[in-house]
Amino acid sequence: MRHLWLGSAPLRNQGLQELAARLPSVELVAAYGMTEHLLVSTIDAADRLAHDERDGDLVGHPVDGVRIRVSEGGEIHVSGPALRPRVSRRADAGPRAADGRPRSARREGPARTPGPPQGDADVRDGENIYPGLYEPALAEAAGLAAAIMVGLPGVDGDETVVLFAVSQSGEDPESARSRLAAVVSGPRSPLDRHARPDAILGIAELPRAGRSGKPDRRALTRVAAARLGQPLAEDPTLPVAG
Repeated sequence: MRHLWLGSAPLRNQGLQELAARLPSVELVAAYGMTEHLLVSTIDAADRLAHDERDGDLVGHPVDGVRIRVSEGGEIHVSGPALRPRVSRRADAGPRAADGRPRSARREGPARTPGPPQGDADVRDGENIYPGLYEPALAEAAGLAAAIMVGLPGVDGDETVVLFAVSQSGEDPESARSRLAAVVSGPRSPLDRHARPDAILGIAELPRAGRSGKPDRRALTRVAAARLGQPLAEDPTLPVAG
């Protein structure tokens, strides 16, 4: 393998560093795109790792034929040959980096239709929150087995953002929760302001789903609903915890 392109959800520097160490002879490129325009820009691993990701996700330089403009309000406007008109009223948002390249910090616009969390983004007050941007850094800073963020869909169509602290083996989950809460509220929190959780809960073991063993976010949503006493939006695929 000579090239590896990374797309879909943003990749944190911690994961990118691990990939670079394991694949030293492979060119790593992160691609940025939107539903409205699939491929917008690219950035190589060296540039991405040199950027302080606490300032947002550096999305690199536009691909051929694509033009990017950042409005005074921070919206990223894209035009190009692959643009699909009228597919969405949302816009990515983020200020430019020092060299003029845009940074994608969050997704703005009307909230999506309520439903079960998909793991890629939670929506609160019309803003998208990407758990994958924060979970590894939160877990490392708090010394946890894992930190998992889920959106708890409410009956009003908005989501309550719940952050789970998964304790180390044999550790009291409440101790893990306290450490994570201290990190979240501290001056060097990895979280952007718009991504602060509404609640932080401790859990002894992370539920997993499927053969890949990915975190079972649906199960965590049910746990959060039960522990917070909050009803979930009606959805046949996501039974409400009793």
